[in-house]
Amino acid sequence: MLKKTFVRISNKINSSGLPATLLKNFIRLSKSEIISVRQHTTIERQWYDQIKPFETIDEIMRSYNEGKLAKITEDQNYLPILRLRNQLLVDKFPPFLTINTKKLLDEICKNWRKHCDKVQIDPKIKLALTSLVRTIAQQDTLIKAGKLAMPNSPHLRGEAFDIDASGYYLDRVPINPRNKEQKEFSKAFSKLHAKIGSPKFGDYKKYNSKVHEILITVLAKMRNESKLNFVYEYPGTTNACLHICRNPNYSP
Repeated sequence: MLKKTFVRISNKINSSGLPATLLKNFIRLSKSEIISVRQHTTIERQWYDQIKPFETIDEIMRSYNEGKLAKITEDQNYLPILRLRNQLLVDKFPPFLTINTKKLLDEICKNWRKHCDKVQIDPKIKLALTSLVRTIAQQDTLIKAGKLAMPNSPHLRGEAFDIDASGYYLDRVPINPRNKEQKEFSKAFSKLHAKIGSPKFGDYKKYNSKVHEILITVLAKMRNESKLNFVYEYPGTTNACLHICRNPNYSP
């Protein structure tokens, strides 16, 4: 059963450029949960400690233009969430990963789909990508807000991404328990002159938990093969998330 969320909404825009709505803690975290995530992501920060993080959006865009980053768009297995698809929000939510990490994402999703097909999961279901590359300022803002964001994260190099673990898309229809939150997000983004419409949500009662059970099994196998590290964040809540980082020694 999903745990109760704790929502306090504000539509002010943070100095980092992120809507304050996104910085509110929708899930109450214990100190032990934060410590656990920090411990399980230590290896990732060690992997990328010597790689310069992105300080600005301009640096990210320059790397993309130089062919060092790949733009993440919809494919048959996954779909970035609305804010990552909105061209007016590229300076707030850049939709990029490194070339090899994008290849890892594709490999994960192809393996996931293969297993889904074996148990006849609806082929129109797509995984929802919720976070890609970030700047130092964005990461610092998330940390100060009390989110499960770690200093010196591989997100700052475009080497990590997050997948929603309590919802997904059926075609482009979101199947998740966060309908009310999305409406508040839409209001916040309108203040950025990049209004995101409130999409029509599908019936969450029809959510198929096997979708993410299979994904976790795939990730565990690939972690055992030293291809990646992953952390299951906020398990059992409406904000459940799978944080995934490529092992730099693995080039798909």
